[in-house]
Amino acid sequence: MPWRLSSETIPTLVRPLFFIFYLFIYFTFECSLAQREKEYIERFANPLTAAQKGYIDDIIRPSTTRLRIIEDLKVLENKKLENPKKKHGNIPL
Repeated sequence: MPWRLSSETIPTLVRPLFFIFYLFIYFTFECSLAQREKEYIERFANPLTAAQKGYIDDIIRPSTTRLRIIEDLKVLENKKLENPKKKHGNIPL
């Protein structure tokens, strides 16, 4: 039986097309590029939101970066690595 357009199949085809057309019109004409760029920066390129979500531990200001690096290197200056003893050796193959 060939596929035919009927009063039952047309609404199921038109709804998704209308939705896609609506999204295209909305994002093309309603939002300017500057507005979308501002929204992106607020949502994704902001360290404050990353800190609130727990992705980063601390926000370091550019003026204190050198001092923080010096402090952290002083903490690591006397650190010794203690690796566990080998449980198995390598067998030559």
